[in-house]
Amino acid sequence: MPSDRAEIGRHGSESRRVKRSTSEWIVRGVLTLGVASIAYVSVAGTLANVIVEVDANAADALAIVDGRIMAASAAQKFAASPNSSSTSAQAKLARKALLRDPTAVDALSVLAFQAQMRSDEKLTDRLFSYSVALSRREFGPQMWRIEKDVSLGDVDGALRNYDLALRTSDKARQMLFPVLASSTVEPEIRERLIRMLERKPAWDQAFIHFSANSGSDPTAVAQLFRESEGKGLPVEMADQARLVTRLVTRGLMDEAWDYYQTFRSAVARNHSRDPEFNSGVENPTPFDWNIGTMPGLSAAILRQGSDGFLDFALPPSTRATVVKQTQLLPPGDYRLEGRIEGVDQPERSRPYWVLSCLDGTELVRVDLPGSSQVGATFSGRFSVPADCAVQSLSLVARASDEIEGVTGRVENVQIVPVGG
Repeated sequence: MPSDRAEIGRHGSESRRVKRSTSEWIVRGVLTLGVASIAYVSVAGTLANVIVEVDANAADALAIVDGRIMAASAAQKFAASPNSSSTSAQAKLARKALLRDPTAVDALSVLAFQAQMRSDEKLTDRLFSYSVALSRREFGPQMWRIEKDVSLGDVDGALRNYDLALRTSDKARQMLFPVLASSTVEPEIRERLIRMLERKPAWDQAFIHFSANSGSDPTAVAQLFRESEGKGLPVEMADQARLVTRLVTRGLMDEAWDYYQTFRSAVARNHSRDPEFNSGVENPTPFDWNIGTMPGLSAAILRQGSDGFLDFALPPSTRATVVKQTQLLPPGDYRLEGRIEGVDQPERSRPYWVLSCLDGTELVRVDLPGSSQVGATFSGRFSVPADCAVQSLSLVARASDEIEGVTGRVENVQIVPVGG
């Protein structure tokens, strides 16, 4: 829109850089998306109309006088084998369809995309303008409108047309969500997208779920979620946890922790989390307790009144990681301590807590005491070196020869800085 263009002009080279990058994300693949979109048709009535979405060519054979069906056939042929020639079979079929039905939008889209492939801008604009005048719901013309808005620096206009496309077609989401999610790397786009999401469009929750689970840049998505905090966006706990997990998987530990702190209160890098097993987290991130998945392992975080605890059992001759939690302890001196109950095993087969660096170097290993010992507590001191930025705290159950296997209950475990 004019005000946006004026603003871009006022801000000089920085705005030009934003405009260029904005154009890159929103135009990238427009032609490809448009070519795919013209295969999406929606008609009703005769047998030909019923089967057109499955096989437009067969439908054309059944409805030789129906311009819409013929246009759909031309679109399907073009989508299968894009051809820029104005004398191609697709072009001839599209023009024939328009003679039978001047409102056959699919035929206009075929001719418009062919003109675009030939860099015939005037013809492209004329055909798409006519198509838009006939129907604002057609995806191909919508992509053209987006491209035109971007070429004019009209970001708001482009986003409005994204909104229209996403409101009118579920299939459009498969094509547009990846591009829209990747755009969140640009602060200008992110700000305006948040304003749009505040208006609660029909696709907002689906987009947020896609961004958290599949967005190409999880760092940008995390920034989007942080900047939209308190603005009513439907960001669910499962999406938050999945986004943290994706950041961790990519090795973006600081970014993962920064976003994690936005929805887990009172956490600190120099302490482990949830020492009393009271948080009741349903969608754990790597920074939360994660139960092992070894076959035969039975483990769960349970509650008894106001107290939480970790209960586990393992059959004989089976070794497993019962639970683990990722740590980002800064260099320094620490203490691992806790309290257990119900571990009645010979010393050689008692479970143990172990804290290791990513390269497997063990920083501390603490065997669980037998529950018959007074207090049934355990502790161990250790130091974190500067070259061990990420650690993993795990409870490992050794294989046991006892007929009942290994059972136990952890009532408390925590890592705290020495003196803290």
